[in-house]
This record gives sequence, C-alpha cells and structure tokens, in this order.
Amino acid sequence: MHRSSYTATHPNYYHVFGGAFKPPTEINNHDRNNLEMTMIREVFIEELGIENVNLEETVRPLIPSVYMLNFEPDLGYLGVHWLGVNLPLSLFRQVEGSSEGNIEVIPIAELKDHLIENKWVPMGVQTILYWLSIGAPISGNQLFFDNKKEAKILLEEYLKQKIPEMESFDKILEEIPSPQNS
Repeated sequence: MHRSSYTATHPNYYHVFGGAFKPPTEINNHDRNNLEMTMIREVFIEELGIENVNLEETVRPLIPSVYMLNFEPDLGYLGVHWLGVNLPLSLFRQVEGSSEGNIEVIPIAELKDHLIENKWVPMGVQTILYWLSIGAPISGNQLFFDNKKEAKILLEEYLKQKIPEMESFDKILEEIPSPQNS
C-alpha cells in the first residue's frame, strides 16, 4: 500500500497490509480479542476498501497460517500482519483503496529494487524480509515461489545491496525457525 499524504504516521511511505489490534472496551467490542477480526477490519475494510466481504466463503480461505505480531514503540500499538495473503483477481477487482492510501501491485521481480529505492515504513520492510526468510508462504500453506530457496536468494540479494560488507547469509538464514501454524 502506498500510504496517503494525510496519514498520521509515515505519510507517502509504502507499507504492507495490517494494522493495530483494538482490544474491547466497556463501550466498544472492537476486534473482540480476536486477531482474525483485526486483520479482516484492517486489510479488507480499511485498507482494501471492500465493504461487503463474505467472511466464510471469501476471507477464511485466504487467511494464511503465518502472521507477524509486532509492537511499534513510536506509535504505541500492537500491530498484526498476515504474511502472504493470496488475493484472487475477482476480489482484487473490487479494491478501491481508502483514505489510508492506494493499492499498488509490486511485481516480485521488482520487489528488491522497490524496497531499496522507495520510502517504506520500517515495520513493512521487516515484515517482507521475515516473509522471505521463511520461504514466502501464501494462503493454503503453499509457497509463493517454486521453492523456499528462491525466496531466500531474493532476501540475500536485498541484504547484500543494503549491507554490502556482509558476505553470506546462509548460516543466518538456516537458523531462522520455520513458521508455526497459528
């Protein structure tokens, strides 16, 4: 997502889909202590601008088994990001974007250069790098690439370009644990 110039934090930066978990209060039930509801609200309604989503038929099959929780200290919220939502073309055609920003498709062949050449929210870069490091899983426990090695090669190419003094990441990448089903 290319964030709008009106967003309160990181205006005009790129970011991945996801957002703040809103725990229930006495006044509002918000996300009902449910991370799945957080992601449905954030991704489908707020960021993609899709109002009428059939939860059971459309959304549940898209939910990947891997997500990332992070705390953004400068923003003061718990963030939730699904890794590898495989949005079907039929649903993508409904995408309008929102006041938070516009949806931009970044082809995988351009991802490394896009991460280097454009302004990204730091947590967005971290989320993409983690997704690549675990082999780029997508919905239905499939892999985005033909094999995990392709994802790790892209990650290594990015890191070598960003941190040229580092030689090989094979040992580091081998030590990264495989994702646990959530």
